[in-house]
Amino acid sequence: MDTSWLDPILTETQSTTCPKSTLMDSVSISCIFVNDKQEIIQVKKEVVPLDHNDDSAVLSEGRLLEIIQRNRCLDDKHKRYAFDSMKQFTITMDANFLTDFIHNTDNHITRKTFTIPQKVAFPRSVFLYHDINCLWLLFYEMERVIEPKSILKQAHVKKRVTKKVRISDSLPSRYGTVNKTKRQK
Repeated sequence: MDTSWLDPILTETQSTTCPKSTLMDSVSISCIFVNDKQEIIQVKKEVVPLDHNDDSAVLSEGRLLEIIQRNRCLDDKHKRYAFDSMKQFTITMDANFLTDFIHNTDNHITRKTFTIPQKVAFPRSVFLYHDINCLWLLFYEMERVIEPKSILKQAHVKKRVTKKVRISDSLPSRYGTVNKTKRQK
């Protein structure tokens, strides 16, 4: 029996002919907004370009802080959201480990959580997984702080008359001189 038709399929499944792993050019970032009742109220997605190092693509801390600042308020200007955490999901598979990846994906899937905005690196991976590699930024609704009322300033109270201060050259006597106020001098 002629099995020559299987040769191209077998050569494609070998790791030497699989696509090489490359650096990502951009990453998908999803901003997830959670209200005070722990319900997701909105998800914003954007694609951000990445900088390249020798062995990884990097989202700088400055660009990440810019994204966080831009997304602190939604359409409603009275509600503000605080950054809580960032979750990174990547599939870091090299083409040489394709058969290993098919049998055990846990070794190649990376999940990281960051609570402080920092530089995020994305290692090389097969281009098929570039769209799957992503970041999630979690924002929680901040409690609205009501400005406290001053106890010193009351709105509808008449201004009180202050006491006059008397200045005297001599000690007061019972029947003697009349003390003068500061204004009468």
